[in-house]
Amino acid sequence: MKVEGNFKFLGTEEFKNKEGKSFTSAGFLQGLDVEKILLNEEHQQIIRGLKPMQDVKCVLKISINQDRTYVNLLEVVPISAK
Repeated sequence: MKVEGNFKFLGTEEFKNKEGKSFTSAGFLQGLDVEKILLNEEHQQIIRGLKPMQDVKCVLKISINQDRTYVNLLEVVPISAK
């Protein structure tokens, strides 16, 4: 299912798994809820220009199966200040 929403971009974080492979995640705030999403290289390029606490519109794909819920970032667009 696709979901659109307005968020505050919190920033990015890099980490490594047990095998030493590097990953980057981004944090997004909506109300009191924080969503941490793993980024692919394309989305890392888009997010690079964002500043912490910047308003953004995100399109997310949410997939639910028996074991887990996956949230994938499809699109992120800065919201212009009025």
